[in-house]
Amino acid sequence: MVGKLVVAAMVAVLCVSGTPGAAFAETGRPAWHDCDRPVEGIQCAELPVPADWKRPRGARTTIGLAKLPARDPRHRAGSLVVNLGGPGPLIDNLPGVRERLAELTNWFDVIALDPRGMGDSAGITCPEAAPEWFAVWTSHDERTWNEFARANGEWAAGCERVAGPLAGNLDAWQVAHDLEAVRVALGEGGLNYYGNSYGTVYGQTYADLFPTRVHRMYLDSVADHTTRSAFRATAPMAGVMGEEFRRFGQWCVTDARCAVHPADGRDVWDRLLAEAARKPLPAPGAGPGATVGPDQLRFAAFNTVLRESRWPAFAEALGRARAGDATGLYVGTPPPSPDTMVSNVAWCADFPFTQDHDGMRRLDHRLRAVEPRIGWLMGRFQYARCAGMRGQGTFPPRPVGAVGLPPVLLVNGLHDASTTAAAGRVVAGQLPGSVWIGADAGHGVYLDGNRCVRDVVHRYLRTGERPVPGTVCPRDGA
Repeated sequence: MVGKLVVAAMVAVLCVSGTPGAAFAETGRPAWHDCDRPVEGIQCAELPVPADWKRPRGARTTIGLAKLPARDPRHRAGSLVVNLGGPGPLIDNLPGVRERLAELTNWFDVIALDPRGMGDSAGITCPEAAPEWFAVWTSHDERTWNEFARANGEWAAGCERVAGPLAGNLDAWQVAHDLEAVRVALGEGGLNYYGNSYGTVYGQTYADLFPTRVHRMYLDSVADHTTRSAFRATAPMAGVMGEEFRRFGQWCVTDARCAVHPADGRDVWDRLLAEAARKPLPAPGAGPGATVGPDQLRFAAFNTVLRESRWPAFAEALGRARAGDATGLYVGTPPPSPDTMVSNVAWCADFPFTQDHDGMRRLDHRLRAVEPRIGWLMGRFQYARCAGMRGQGTFPPRPVGAVGLPPVLLVNGLHDASTTAAAGRVVAGQLPGSVWIGADAGHGVYLDGNRCVRDVVHRYLRTGERPVPGTVCPRDGA
């Protein structure tokens, strides 16, 4: 790891009170050097910051940075700080996404940031891998839920024990202060920021705490960190899942590449679900006595419909199941997760919609009224990860009060169920003068290469020019 936790006393480099208007002391520029895992064209640096910004004179930690330098320093327009979401580390993955960010280096030094406690930012390695939460998706009884909650709570407690001074300090409020420290260290008069997915939570928080220090901010695949109700936050996700399932069904009606054409693929699934409720479907290729029940059918669809590239294989599996062999729909228990990072601990610090079993069942029931086939599972997808954790919710959702914020550009893919267009519009409505646009796309629109979106983003980042509100960018080639 580039970042090492620094607990010993050191020269104060950044001073801030616990208030949003706190002043940061100038610290000097980052000392760029070859990364620990050298990659041509990428440089690394470390920035010391308080482990807890509410106690700025206490223990220190480090924030890991990586730089893709601007191609032509003579035309460089400054630095663009990037976080692509997760929450999780980016620097290790930067070589794999650098081509997707390459156009931005026509104008900017692109600065990748690992969130505190992850990757090169003093990455915390939990003593054990996170427990597998597959069971609470496919088994909805109280015993299964409670067993998972106990294991998940023990896992999170183990992470906290080895986190040192970062324990309880992984939320977006802390990361937003880290972003401000990065801005100061880079010598930028205002922050240029590109946040994708969970990176938009950090962007919203920075805009709330430091609105007058934003220069340009682009938020892609916007997650809503302003809505305090688990149901209101999740209902649009359930709706998108249902709409994408409908699109799959209609694709089968109109496209001969669908194995159940000209039937509606969703109708075929409905009939199989009814059959499985009476008697599990045989799946001989999955092992002796293997069967597929209703919950596995739901999970198979849930795991497929958002990705059009998976539609043909899913349709083929439906066709074979209709003929008596549901092997292609069988979902076995996955192997134990190798994940020992604190991503879920950080997520639950920002979205503490914790549910006990009864609460989860009530949320299931309300979401079934929105989308009864598979969309209602979004509640479990979002919130099961927090079951059993204690002490979460250090920075729960709250409205953004961004007085003095310059216009922000927000984009959501219309086929994205995790970060929905509805979520983006809710956030945009709290950022005065900002513009939200949609795209005929899924998650991570800029990274996916949508030309229309890229052109809009580049004009905005370079000049501040905003598109017409409500613009919808078509998919490439449409």
